[in-house]
Amino acid sequence: MAWSRGEPLLPVYSCFGGLGLYRMPAWLAAQYGGDDCEHVVLHRRMRDAGYDRQYLNPSQIVLYGRKRKRFDGLVLSLDRLTRAVAAVVMSV
Repeated sequence: MAWSRGEPLLPVYSCFGGLGLYRMPAWLAAQYGGDDCEHVVLHRRMRDAGYDRQYLNPSQIVLYGRKRKRFDGLVLSLDRLTRAVAAVVMSV
């Protein structure tokens, strides 16, 4: 399967590989499940609830990662501290 940018949306039963966008009512009508491909179960449950318009967008580009931001170090330190405190609280 290969698509080119600019092609129209393609109806699918389930697909994932980057970014899923859902309308809130569809998201609330279903939940993840299963052991291996949990998104397949989510999409089936959405269809069963009447939210059956699911598409793959050949023009979608998903970029992972980002350049280092000014406060990344502070945020990481606070995250480590929060996890450490939570671990101590849970062990008591």
